[in-house]
Amino acid sequence: MDWMIWYAGFAEVAEKFKDFFSQIDLDGSSSYSHPVMGTLVAPYSTIIQHVVNHGTYHRGNISAMLGHAGASHDYIFYLFEKKDER
Repeated sequence: MDWMIWYAGFAEVAEKFKDFFSQIDLDGSSSYSHPVMGTLVAPYSTIIQHVVNHGTYHRGNISAMLGHAGASHDYIFYLFEKKDER
């Protein structure tokens, strides 16, 4: 993989995040509707924290599924396996 291409893509996304966060007031709030639980007004800062934590939750789910399937999901083990293939 060409790391410069990867880095350029990362830098582009980072700039988009900076642009997004510079345009909103993190203490501002918005209304969110749920068909069963009703409507909630919450600050942007807590919603952003929720999105980050929710992504972590799903990464944990994937890790657990890989472990139950017998696959190694630890990067250092992957590196050792690749080393032994040489």
